[in-house]
Amino acid sequence: KGFQIHIDGIDQLDTHHDSVMMESANTSFQLHYQVDPDHFARLYNVAQLITAPLLSCAANSPLFLGRRLWHETRVPLFHGAIDGDLCDKDLERTGESAKEPRVAFGNGWLQGSVLDYFRTQVEEFDIILGPSADEDALAVLSNGDMPRLRSLCAHNGTIYRWNRPCFGVMDGHPHLRIENRILPAGPTPTDQVGNAALFFGLMAYHEQAGTVISEEMLPFADAKRNFVHAAKHGLGASFSWLDGQRHTSRELLANTLIPQARQGLRDAGINEEDIAHYLGVIEQRVEANQNG
Repeated sequence: KGFQIHIDGIDQLDTHHDSVMMESANTSFQLHYQVDPDHFARLYNVAQLITAPLLSCAANSPLFLGRRLWHETRVPLFHGAIDGDLCDKDLERTGESAKEPRVAFGNGWLQGSVLDYFRTQVEEFDIILGPSADEDALAVLSNGDMPRLRSLCAHNGTIYRWNRPCFGVMDGHPHLRIENRILPAGPTPTDQVGNAALFFGLMAYHEQAGTVISEEMLPFADAKRNFVHAAKHGLGASFSWLDGQRHTSRELLANTLIPQARQGLRDAGINEEDIAHYLGVIEQRVEANQNG
């Protein structure tokens, strides 16, 4: 049937394409944060929480096919290019009745462990891509080696969460990462490292602080709405937050998130000059009300 792309911004884009090649326009800058499996769910929820303000100051794709659309047009374009005709309300919908598309922010704060996450992905989504080489994971394990779980990783690679868990093996040692997929490429390498500094600093801060996010603290529907508003409006967005208040993106970044990121990077032993330089990139965007 092809893919219907409909995006309302300053202008409107309404087009149809018969393949997934529209997805090739979604060039991104993906970051990986390695976590202890026992802390995965808690830190995955942190990554979900900070995605909206991170995106609001990093947005860099307001134009597509000659139209002025969202501040981060990659978000609705990626949804439409993979899942077909989705409107704004589809992107914000949550709850039991909400069907999860292959491209999604999520449907609730993660409970349980990473095994519960992977189990849900296997149960809910058809396999569309197999590994290039299969393995008998139990046989590998019984031989004292670490299986690479190629089938699981291949399947996971076809389910496009904006924050996605990744399993890997390096030198025989398994590890678990949270892959942040929301950041755009550019506009410069310095800008991209500034975005990375904000993400890694906030993750490190909340890991050290032991932050636990619950539905009572912030309904997940509000976090998802934050994400969509950030993609639409960039630094002009406002967000519901853990304190029960609503903040403009610029206020939240300047007063809360940039200081937290600075502390997180310090605790991780990052050079003070590098912290000042790269978080300074974010501070200048906030002060000037100008992202990419």
